[in-house]
Amino acid sequence: MELEAVAARGEPLGWVVPERTVDGRRCVDTAAVVRHIADARESESTADLAATAQSVLARGLAAIAEGPADDRGLPVGLSGGVAANGAIRRTLRASLGDRSLLTHREVPPGDGGLAYGQAVVALAGAGD
Repeated sequence: MELEAVAARGEPLGWVVPERTVDGRRCVDTAAVVRHIADARESESTADLAATAQSVLARGLAAIAEGPADDRGLPVGLSGGVAANGAIRRTLRASLGDRSLLTHREVPPGDGGLAYGQAVVALAGAGD
């Protein structure tokens, strides 16, 4: 929430999304993103760096998700705490173009949704 608040005052820089492969899977190289941010601290505003971090993460997630989603004929889903970040959600949606993005509407994406799901499972097994 703090990142999103600071980033709202900035503009993302046009950084390329750094990627790496882990166990045969594409990943956003978040360590490289942090290094780039640390290197740019003196020359760029904190707000622009925060906006850039969100943008790089969202664009990277979109690039990684679209291949498997297309292969399976499925939309891309966004859940967890990151789904609560409006800027990441908007950038991800824009990066996916015409692809569908599934997000939460009635159940929160973070811990509240997890707790809700656990309660549903517990209640479903209550009669056993």
